[in-house]
Amino acid sequence: MENLGLSTSTQKMKVLIREQTQIQLEKIGGLKYLNAQAIERGRQGGQNKALKQKEVVFFVLREYENNYMNSKHSQARAAKMIKDKTNEHIQNTPELRAQLQPFSETSEAVLKWISNFSSYMTNQAWPPKTSSAVKEYYENKQIKLPKL
Repeated sequence: MENLGLSTSTQKMKVLIREQTQIQLEKIGGLKYLNAQAIERGRQGGQNKALKQKEVVFFVLREYENNYMNSKHSQARAAKMIKDKTNEHIQNTPELRAQLQPFSETSEAVLKWISNFSSYMTNQAWPPKTSSAVKEYYENKQIKLPKL
């Protein structure tokens, strides 16, 4: 009789262990799914940030081209004024403000972008390590120009 009671207890334990194992496996599978989703959202977040950064580069180069390219200001002075306008643009645009930080006083990114763009316009050759967004701005500009 004791063996029968022990056997029933053992069977109940096996069932409980199997159920708990299944629950844990489902949780792990759910965690894997959640982890995969988080990775995908992270990629999308990175892509969104890159698009916003490219938008800022385009803003900088449009500003330079329209207002400073042929002015008497040095590139460094133009970059400082454009950086101030760009920071204001970032602060006033919620989508940019959510993704990007304003440029610091010591940031030379704006100067590098306009310097690379200007260098290409003068020499028809991109300087080494030119941002792909700067090149893309130029290519988009060429596409929009009417064919002669």
